[in-house]
Amino acid sequence: MQDVPRSKRFDDIYFSKENGLEESRFVFLQGNLLEERLPALKNITIAETGFGTGLNFLALWDLAEKTNPEIKIHYVSYEQYPLDKEAIRGALTPWSHIFSTKIDTYLNVYPMEVPGFHTIYVTDNIKLSLVFGDINETLPQTQNIAVDAWFLDGFTPAKNPEMWTETVFRNMARLSAKDATFATFTSAGFVKRGLHDAGFQVEKSKGFSNKRERLIGYWQGEGAKVSAIPKKVAIIGGGLAGCAAAYWLGQEGAEATIFEKGPVLAGGASGNPIGMVNPRFYKFPEEQGLYYMAAYSDAVTTYKNLAQSHDFGFRQCGALHLCTDEEKQERFEGLVENWCLPKHILEIVDAGTASELANIPLDKPALHLPQSAMVSPAALCQVLVNGSDVRLNTEFQQSDMNSNEYDAVVLTCGTGFKGFDMLNNKDLHTVRGQLTLIEATEETRKLQKSIHYGGYISPEIDNGHAVGATYQKWLDTEEAMEEDNAYNIEKLREAVSLREVKVIDARASMRVTTKQRFPLFGNLEEGVYCSLAHGSHGLSTVLKTTKALINPLEKSQLSL
Repeated sequence: MQDVPRSKRFDDIYFSKENGLEESRFVFLQGNLLEERLPALKNITIAETGFGTGLNFLALWDLAEKTNPEIKIHYVSYEQYPLDKEAIRGALTPWSHIFSTKIDTYLNVYPMEVPGFHTIYVTDNIKLSLVFGDINETLPQTQNIAVDAWFLDGFTPAKNPEMWTETVFRNMARLSAKDATFATFTSAGFVKRGLHDAGFQVEKSKGFSNKRERLIGYWQGEGAKVSAIPKKVAIIGGGLAGCAAAYWLGQEGAEATIFEKGPVLAGGASGNPIGMVNPRFYKFPEEQGLYYMAAYSDAVTTYKNLAQSHDFGFRQCGALHLCTDEEKQERFEGLVENWCLPKHILEIVDAGTASELANIPLDKPALHLPQSAMVSPAALCQVLVNGSDVRLNTEFQQSDMNSNEYDAVVLTCGTGFKGFDMLNNKDLHTVRGQLTLIEATEETRKLQKSIHYGGYISPEIDNGHAVGATYQKWLDTEEAMEEDNAYNIEKLREAVSLREVKVIDARASMRVTTKQRFPLFGNLEEGVYCSLAHGSHGLSTVLKTTKALINPLEKSQLSL
């Protein structure tokens, strides 16, 4: 093979120069006896150290399709320095005729290269969890899996010893199913000793091509225990959080029933005609900031994938967050410097470039998020509940939890939180927000990006623009008010020079938030969970929060 991709950081190649696919099949698939094992299994969990281009994942998928297409696969892979989509696509070109549409399918759900746990279904029966970050930190944070086969595929131990540590071997032991196997291309002595000391039976075997030996073996101890996903789940509330919970639990195999006391889904704050998908910004990659950025990636990836077959107003327009004062500019510049993310995720642009991107004049620099999107939240909710049992005009009360009809209850009840005693000490409160819709003009139709400035304006949709939004902790009316429209327009005019603005509609609703302005989620008591207080970033956070509720892969200090 020619032009094998090489890591400049480690001065090592991602796969064999002779034939990377054959190496993958020989070392990892044959080394773990998967051709013999797959036909007899209903499900399997694979964990990999070093995702790289995803070649091993594709090789496994191809084998499973040929030997047992009904098998359910959970593929968990750890990667500290993820490649971008174009680099991956280029590296996999030699096997595009073999993998057919699999490369496109997997890259369609490949997350942004931001730190964190990213889990998504590639197909109905293949779940891919990509964990970006230092494996010595992320593997100890991993829970609720029992790994049947390990692919140890980091760069060579001599050049990347940090991926072959006691921490890795010890956590492999903690997460291994009974009789779990492993295979690796290396036969380094300290790797062999480390695996043996962690409790694995280790032996040397013939290596691929000109490599004399490799290591294979199996786990000798008791297997890791994982509790089952509940079969029947009651979800209380039919807003974004409830619909996202139904969507994810449905993918996980649970039967979800949504109880919505109102006549429609998304009747409250989730019912705005237009919503923006953006993270909250943190100058440093601290835990809450990491949560928001990973949630943003998961949301954009999921919505983009869903939009291929459903219409809910998804438009990946990108966003410009204006540096409206020195504090905000300093925070944005610090974010870019400290997070070290690629420019296709975020970058600072000057006023001239911001104007070109927006296609309207702007007089301030901005933080540009090229992948930011807009959707119709109410339409998205309808897509997310497809296949779930939705019961409108039906109130689920605290006393109903005593029923044995459901294995678990998830409270996503928004402003109805006061009806549940276990939530009354959780520092939840309501905030009123009013959105203003303005008529599109010849001037405003040019707008190509959503513009954020403490408020926001969306690109044109259905001959209008969404302008928002007020933030009023002291009000509880859902009646639209003229003075709030005036406030929204005044904030807009301070940020964007417009000749003509005509209000055509407005919508006010109540959101739930906490003093920390961070979602409240997790296990309240046995069998009872909550996903609440998503605030103005709910389109970004509801999916990741749902994944953290029942049998989460990531152990987080942020949940209850």
